[in-house]
Amino acid sequence: MTLLLHYPFVTATGDTMSIASLKNGYLVLDFWYASCEPCLRALPVANQLAEDYADKELQLIGINCFNKDIRENVVKRLLDKNITIPLFFGSKDLTDALHINGSPSYILITPNRHINFIEGGIDEVKKVIEEIYHK
Repeated sequence: MTLLLHYPFVTATGDTMSIASLKNGYLVLDFWYASCEPCLRALPVANQLAEDYADKELQLIGINCFNKDIRENVVKRLLDKNITIPLFFGSKDLTDALHINGSPSYILITPNRHINFIEGGIDEVKKVIEEIYHK
């Protein structure tokens, strides 16, 4: 899983960023792609979760490993839909290495950098986040 933490993602603005360089706190990674209807339906919910828990040191990041070549178009489309979560772009080799076979898929990274796959969809992500912050 070290690969995930140090993978050189391209951000929406074209910079390079790794998960390891982000501040500690809970991270939810939302693996999606632009022509995935379930992914596109879940993104506004993910965006709302990020807004609702922003003061709790939760960061939700959209990870797209299929549309890096059209990054600018994808970013514009999402901004037009008021999706403001950070967007990172990678390559399919990352999803292959992580054995991610379906989209959307979600990974929770804890403040001490433990990596956990969240089984299920965006509703399960909501439950996991609520359990963390409403203990």
